[in-house]
Amino acid sequence: YESFEAKMSAYTVLCEQTFEFSRKDLFEIQRMWQECINDPNDENGFLEEETKLMIEDAYEGFMVYLKNEN
Repeated sequence: YESFEAKMSAYTVLCEQTFEFSRKDLFEIQRMWQECINDPNDENGFLEEETKLMIEDAYEGFMVYLKNEN
């Protein structure tokens, strides 16, 4: 339960807080996302479908910043 609670708290922050990103930050987020997709494991949470969907949702929200720059 503690792990679930921590995961939900982190997800809430990622979804509700406004962040400022540099292009470098956004490309690093893209790189990390690709690593998660290419090597799913327990460490990055991709073995749990719910966690994968939460990470993907946060990623898509961050990539909006990159798309808005173009």
